[in-house]
Amino acid sequence: MIKTLTAIALTASASLGIGQAAIVNGDFSAGSTGFVTFEDGGTVSISGGTATLSTDAGLGADVLVASISQGDDGSFTFDPGLLVPSNAVSLVFDITQAVADVDALEDGTSFFGDSLQVLLADSEDLLLDVATFIEAGDVGSFTVDISSLQGRTVALFIDLFDEDDGFDTTFSIDNIAFVLDDVVNPIPLPGAFVFALTGFGGLLLRKRG
Repeated sequence: MIKTLTAIALTASASLGIGQAAIVNGDFSAGSTGFVTFEDGGTVSISGGTATLSTDAGLGADVLVASISQGDDGSFTFDPGLLVPSNAVSLVFDITQAVADVDALEDGTSFFGDSLQVLLADSEDLLLDVATFIEAGDVGSFTVDISSLQGRTVALFIDLFDEDDGFDTTFSIDNIAFVLDDVVNPIPLPGAFVFALTGFGGLLLRKRG
């Protein structure tokens, strides 16, 4: 079956009035348009069609030091939210940079390294959240199965976590999009229970209020 990247909202899903049905400006060609930026111990730079998130020297007040999001501002109100198309099969994105440099202001005692989390958070059921973690050296094109989120309202978070690992880390991300199947499936009823534990570990880092 033919699969195509979506850059426009589906007419059927738009008529539901439950948020946009496509990721806006996923190639960052319009700068930060469509995204909410957070910085606290990290830095976000969006230019040249790429979003770059970097940890600052030393440690921030929390492990989450920088983020860009769409569909939510970090308060988990999911306003306006992203409606995953009912025929979406995966989320794709490119990591074009994932490098680490020595940070002399960190002790290097953490068991975990700095990481970038790409998270689709479900508006109703956190067990359906889908997350992928990127570490230094992980460069390339990534495909994440999101079939469990078809027809659901979500928010997209690109989160940078700074651990006391003795390094400052920089990640660049681009070309974020839904991949659509050519068969449109019926949109499930709101609150339908389709249990999937994928990405549950990410909830330990990004806290919902």
